[in-house]
Amino acid sequence: MASRVQAAGIPAAPPKRRRQWEAPIAFWIFVSPMLLGLFVFTFLPIGWGFLISLSQARNTISLGDFIGFQNYVDVLKDPEFRDSLVTIVVFTAFIVPLTFAVSLGLALLVNGAGFGRPFFRTVFFIPTAISYVVASFIWRMSLFNGVPSGVANIFLYE
Repeated sequence: MASRVQAAGIPAAPPKRRRQWEAPIAFWIFVSPMLLGLFVFTFLPIGWGFLISLSQARNTISLGDFIGFQNYVDVLKDPEFRDSLVTIVVFTAFIVPLTFAVSLGLALLVNGAGFGRPFFRTVFFIPTAISYVVASFIWRMSLFNGVPSGVANIFLYE
């Protein structure tokens, strides 16, 4: 381990102090790319989408004739939209917290169990692992399942 040895009789140099403006500049240098990306890829599309929603735009990203909040009025009058909104609210308000509470309760029970803990952890984890395996097999079979039937192979060989 290296150490600094001070010669006798020679005073140690005082440690360099950072100037008061160096820390804020370093902060903004490191944070500005993230803020730029956040603005360009999040806030700008949200604002543009809101502007488009206030116009009569059809299958385009350009602004059409300005109609104000009429699109929102039309959507709120639609009974199918209201039914789907009720479904989303019920799911968010009841199903998500209930699922979280049951999962947390099972995790606490398994963690507190001394006997059979590895077995129960495996039993609870197997459905998660199987879903990823099945999804990967489906993708492999649909993309690369031989020349005649795989989507990727159709484009590669024909």
